[in-house]
Amino acid sequence: MFDNLKYIENKPIQNYRQFMGNIGKNTFKSLLFLIFSLSTLTSCQKTPEETLSCMTDLTQTSTQTDNNRSDLDISVNVDGSGSMEGYVTIPNNNYIKALQLLASAVIDTNNKTNLEYKRIGDDKILTRNNFVNNATSKNFYDGNDSNYKAVSSPIHSAIKPPVNGKDKLTIIVTDLEGDDGGKIAEVLAQNYLNKEQKNQDYTVGIWAVKSQFNGIIYNPNTGKAKFNYSTEGKTEEAFRPFYVLFIGKYEQIANYFDELKTLDKEIQNNSEMFIFPTQKVLVQNMINLGNLDERKSKSTLPENNSLERVFALEDNNVIVSVENPDNEPYELLSIVDNIEPKLTLNYQVAFPTVEKIKGGNYSLSMDENNLKTDTKVYTFSSDNQVTESTVEKSESDKETENKPQEETPEKIDNLPKNSSNKQFFTLNNNNSLQQGLVLKDLKLDKEKETLQFITDINLQSLPNSDVYLFEVNLILDDLIGLDWWNTWNANNQNNDGSKTQNLSIFMNKLKNLSLANLSNSENDPVIGNFCFAIQKN
Repeated sequence: MFDNLKYIENKPIQNYRQFMGNIGKNTFKSLLFLIFSLSTLTSCQKTPEETLSCMTDLTQTSTQTDNNRSDLDISVNVDGSGSMEGYVTIPNNNYIKALQLLASAVIDTNNKTNLEYKRIGDDKILTRNNFVNNATSKNFYDGNDSNYKAVSSPIHSAIKPPVNGKDKLTIIVTDLEGDDGGKIAEVLAQNYLNKEQKNQDYTVGIWAVKSQFNGIIYNPNTGKAKFNYSTEGKTEEAFRPFYVLFIGKYEQIANYFDELKTLDKEIQNNSEMFIFPTQKVLVQNMINLGNLDERKSKSTLPENNSLERVFALEDNNVIVSVENPDNEPYELLSIVDNIEPKLTLNYQVAFPTVEKIKGGNYSLSMDENNLKTDTKVYTFSSDNQVTESTVEKSESDKETENKPQEETPEKIDNLPKNSSNKQFFTLNNNNSLQQGLVLKDLKLDKEKETLQFITDINLQSLPNSDVYLFEVNLILDDLIGLDWWNTWNANNQNNDGSKTQNLSIFMNKLKNLSLANLSNSENDPVIGNFCFAIQKN
């Protein structure tokens, strides 16, 4: 019994010693766990990863555009003033043919189309038969018909904005005499050629036709008869011009032009067609460095192997890569040798001429003198670093994570990043850094549809062993006007019926409006992007 008591009495002592031993062991384990956790948290600070894209703000906006076709309102308007009468005094001339073509052309049959014909001056609605038969006769213009009274046609009054939810194509037939040009340009700027997003694909196309004529040329300032003019016995160069203005979306105008060319090829010998390019057209044909294979075959790196083309860059701050290395036109270059102060690369990139975009010479052209560049530099910003904890998720977190997620509407944040929306790089306006990459000596070959240029990397302008992002905008500084704008132009002193008063002034106003409408938020008409990520080791 005592032995049993001794065992019982000794048992608490044994339990105490065991308890104290367990405290020591647990404390040691706890310290080890704490040290390990701290070490793990410290080592798991996430290295920032930047995925680059050479997509611009304009490109992203264009890709978000709704591709659904809208209903289309077409309004065909004819100047009914007396200055147009001389165009219908000679049977089957180019003017009469043009009106017949306008009535016959097939217009974008994929749309639900509402078509109307009007006489400018009294806004009289015409049937198609009225348009074909009456607008080709003298009664339509001379003011002697009770149905068609004499009018002074304010051409700009026919330019009205589209109805919400519908596309609009306005067609105006006129001789552009008087102050029509200035007023037309003003109304176009109000209703179409402006920065409103809904108008970004609207533009102006012009079909300029020289026609046989026998009638009176009026003084555009007084409205009184100035002189008689007849093309009888004269060459085609002496024919009198008239103009068909198309105000609508680029693709719709180009389709109409294609149809007009198909219906009558002969009249094209006496006419000119062109369309001012739109931002959407240029963005869809944005000039860039090309995919990886194109860059390898069309560019040359320095011969001394001081520069390498790589798939990713990594310094002490960030990892830089592109999502699709084979197709993304972003050049990732690692400087292997820092001995040379300057590294030179030669590039040749595809440059599809704007005038060939829609299968015909419809858009104004450009050359290398119309091109300039603007370089932006981005450097790593430590303010944007993120860390990732490896602390084990709670059971409630796991349950929440495993629950089916409700679908939410796609937000703008989920769209591909554009060049100005970077996670870990910010714009750096340091003047010296701007010289770190210089793009120069642009040479445009219109026949081969290529643009060549030299890229200099100036290592002395890159102070640190970091990754630098250079994004170079190719800017359209001007468009080349067409020769006939001047050869068909008349000034106040000319009594030449083969020319149009102040034509060149009107055309250049439209050109400047169009150019301004191509501009981005910095007022630069950007037509290309050349993107480089460079790591100085």
